[in-house]
Amino acid sequence: DLAKEAAAAGTVNALMGYRIQCSRERDFNTIITDRFFELDSPIKPESFNLPFNQYWCRVAAVDLLGNQAPFRPAKAYYLGTSR
Repeated sequence: DLAKEAAAAGTVNALMGYRIQCSRERDFNTIITDRFFELDSPIKPESFNLPFNQYWCRVAAVDLLGNQAPFRPAKAYYLGTSR
């Protein structure tokens, strides 16, 4: 039934932006940065103010009411600048 399928998909609210957490460890025992980016803000590696290295990062969407979705699975990224 199409109505049941649509209901199962859940409600999508308008996005305000993204919360991004980064850690040196895959299990996020120590979070070294926890940043919010508005939807129209560029997310650039140097914007994290970290030394260039590999970090584990996870992202969660935040809607206009401030509700945060669950974090997506963490992925490894190279971020930072060579200061």
